[in-house]
Amino acid sequence: MAIVLLGAAPLAFLPGGLYRFALPKLAVLAVGALVAAYAAPRGRLPRSVVTGAAVGCVLFVTAALAGAAPLAQLVGRWPRYEGVLGLVVYLSAVWAGARVLGPQSRPQDFGVAVRVAAGVAVILAAISVAELCGLRPLGGDVARPGALLGNATDQGIVGACLAANLVGPALRRQARLGRAVATLGLAAALVTVVASGSRAALLGGLIGLGVVGLAQPRAHRRRTLAGTCASAAALVALALVVPGTRSRVTGESPLAVTTITSRLEQWSATVSLVRDHLWLGVGPSGFVEAFPAYRPLSWTVTQNPAGVLDSPHNWVLQVLAAGGVALALCSVVLAAVVASAARASIVEAADGARREYLVGGAAGAVVVAVAGLTHFTSPGIVAVVAAPLGTLVAARHVRAPNPRPVIVFVRGGMALLVAVLGVACAAEIPLARGAAAAARGDVANAEHDFAVAEHLRPWDADVPLIAAQSFVPETAAGDKSAAQAAGRWSARALDRLPGSIEAGSIHVLALLGVGKPEAAADEASVLVVVSTTDPYLRLLYGLALARSGEPTRAIEELRLASQNPYLRELAQRALGVVMGSGK
Repeated sequence: MAIVLLGAAPLAFLPGGLYRFALPKLAVLAVGALVAAYAAPRGRLPRSVVTGAAVGCVLFVTAALAGAAPLAQLVGRWPRYEGVLGLVVYLSAVWAGARVLGPQSRPQDFGVAVRVAAGVAVILAAISVAELCGLRPLGGDVARPGALLGNATDQGIVGACLAANLVGPALRRQARLGRAVATLGLAAALVTVVASGSRAALLGGLIGLGVVGLAQPRAHRRRTLAGTCASAAALVALALVVPGTRSRVTGESPLAVTTITSRLEQWSATVSLVRDHLWLGVGPSGFVEAFPAYRPLSWTVTQNPAGVLDSPHNWVLQVLAAGGVALALCSVVLAAVVASAARASIVEAADGARREYLVGGAAGAVVVAVAGLTHFTSPGIVAVVAAPLGTLVAARHVRAPNPRPVIVFVRGGMALLVAVLGVACAAEIPLARGAAAAARGDVANAEHDFAVAEHLRPWDADVPLIAAQSFVPETAAGDKSAAQAAGRWSARALDRLPGSIEAGSIHVLALLGVGKPEAAADEASVLVVVSTTDPYLRLLYGLALARSGEPTRAIEELRLASQNPYLRELAQRALGVVMGSGK
């Protein structure tokens, strides 16, 4: 059962939740680790890996506590919660993989893992194809919904990892049914990658298939290389056949070209951020609040100011931003230890199901490392590589003289983690209801639902921020009761996230909505010093100055805001009113 839960975690989602994809995956991974704690041990994590991970955890916590919002950063920020909460789940999944699929596992255990991977691939492919055809079985109206991952690049990376895991079993001489299941899963995984339209996933998938082909024993290498080359050729051919994917790969899509330019500017700005916080970074989940001060100047006239970046979209820069040079050096050492243990495991493994699983797991890790150079980490991606990574580094289980106290403690900790995540998942339902009520102008019911969510997740600093965001459209439309609610919730968010540009801008808007332009101008004047290139802040500041009787300064700010294509119409309308040439 643990193998099934760990393998199926990428499919977990919560119907009716505000963000349906992250917390459910963490919860299923935690349940899988809890079940693994009751299973007979088939392996263990080697001491070198445990020591390296422990040192990394200490540095991670230290960086969080040194951050601008220590408690919020320690727990992790919505929607991925990659603070201690997510980190513990990720490490638990690695531990569980070593425990249930270690060196003393039976061949049938790996057969179960392959069947689960194939099943996951088929389900993802079915939804991916439906979405590619314009259907939305899970709802939503974005161009690339991301199937059960909620993000198209996540979808593609998971598909590429599954392809790396399944290509070996699909090529191995085994029972006809087993080979057919693996082959079907492989085909489905390739379809999922192509349907995602992710160039990073395509590149990672091709490299992952190459790793599988080259890592085979000399006796089987020619046949396996032929099979992996055929799979890679099929992946490329499908990518060129599907119009949406082809346009992104060939650069015909304007958005695809814009994305590359935006990423380069984002990485350059992140390097500046890291340089200013060299040793400990800005702490885990601290990027979202620190980055506005480093926004590229060009974004003033190119980017939608409604977008909020919570990651540099590069895992190397993500590590540096989260923990600085200290965490980066620890990560390099730990990666070397893991690579050494993984190589030893593959070399020692006998030819067969276990070796295929190990090679597939290593190839999956390579896929994530390559694709992650232009993307961020997430529960869905970690879910597909964590257990195989644990298996890769696992050592033989040695019975301790008195193991019961340790395993009882582990089981208790896992049970508590599952309970916390279960309640956290439940909070997504009232959050969704509250957001829907706020959108239709039902302020009283919206506030009630948000209060329920806050009771369920009292540790989550983002609940009041989400509530405040939900009242923004009605506040901007002139609803005074919505403005009052936005003011209350944004003030609570600022108490827990001091210096938050997002919460601060909502509070400025709320002050304008309740008729306090002088107070709004005072707050906005502080925010624009921090985030000098944010056109939305310039718009708010200009409106506040205009209503405070300072037309000259208001015109200056509104002209800056009007340079942004997403705000141009609104800013020009405000300029017309201020200058007396419009209403």
